[in-house]
Amino acid sequence: MTALAPAPARLVLAEDDPDVRATTIDLLTLGGHAVAAFASGQEALDYLAQHGADLLLTDMIMPGGDGPWLLHQVRAAAGLGQMPVLVISARADESQVAAGLRNGADAYLTKPFDPEHLLETVAYWVEQGRARRGARPA
Repeated sequence: MTALAPAPARLVLAEDDPDVRATTIDLLTLGGHAVAAFASGQEALDYLAQHGADLLLTDMIMPGGDGPWLLHQVRAAAGLGQMPVLVISARADESQVAAGLRNGADAYLTKPFDPEHLLETVAYWVEQGRARRGARPA
């Protein structure tokens, strides 16, 4: 697999489905990224508050803090507000996609997703986030 990002990224994944979570972790890890994964938005937010990340990937429907709630919390948090957020959801209706973007997502992919497209989208938004912060990878 060709490296799609110029440098490995620290990613946080909020996904309650254990099978989707495991598959996504495997794919992102094969892409060279470090992934911290959680089954709820609250767990992901707690981790982000302590450790930060280059990119947040989140499902929209989860217990313990769903995607819209997590987006709102991240956008309101000092130090996290500029972090790119990619929604990955089975909710493919145009109104759902628009709502995700209105709630603060930078991009919205629908499940099932194409693995190459996911890696390309992650690479793009990692670089956008680094440019926003004016930072290079740690």
